[in-house]
Amino acid sequence: MQQLSRLIELSKLIYARRSGQSITPEDFESLSKGLEGLLTHHHPQLDVLNTDFGPHGISFKLIETLYHYNDSWATRGYESEMKTAVRRGTYADLNIYYLSDFYATSDRWLGCCTFPGSLSVNSSIMMQDGCVLDTGTLPGGDLAPYNEGVTSTHEVGHWFGLLHVFGNLSCSGDGDYVSDTPQQSVATQGCPSSQDSCPDLEGLDDVRNYMDYSLDGW
Repeated sequence: MQQLSRLIELSKLIYARRSGQSITPEDFESLSKGLEGLLTHHHPQLDVLNTDFGPHGISFKLIETLYHYNDSWATRGYESEMKTAVRRGTYADLNIYYLSDFYATSDRWLGCCTFPGSLSVNSSIMMQDGCVLDTGTLPGGDLAPYNEGVTSTHEVGHWFGLLHVFGNLSCSGDGDYVSDTPQQSVATQGCPSSQDSCPDLEGLDDVRNYMDYSLDGW
């Protein structure tokens, strides 16, 4: 069987911080000097995405990065305004937004992402397409143990249409709609060596699956 490969243009990485928060070299090693700098095409988060998706024939190419100081955009509440202002590319291009205060203003969410759908070009719904995460989830970020870049892998999985492996939190039904995923009724916490939330069904929980909730360091 021929393996198909797809190159996804990572149209933009957008970083938003509050105006009172300073930039330090530890924040983003490849961030150039200035208020609104461009990252080089080598970026730790990009490396994680390519490592995780590469075995499945998917790779990402970074096109552009923007860095904004904006008290509103740094929080969850102004996501629509921010995306409408800065989103670039077509519906096939991935835009990822990293916000310094997303976790604190979103009921402690690490990130979220839109699912694919049938949309018209330049529609208002398309402008909301993309993934939004807290900057602390980036490799070396401050949201340990979710700071090795794998949260972005999880969220981008949603962008491709993947569901959580624990599906509808039940041992019945269609789960994540992937035929080779064992039925799983709970979201995994921590890094268990094994787990079997549906003992009467075949297979153990896929606790190492990126679409579960296991820790980044797994």
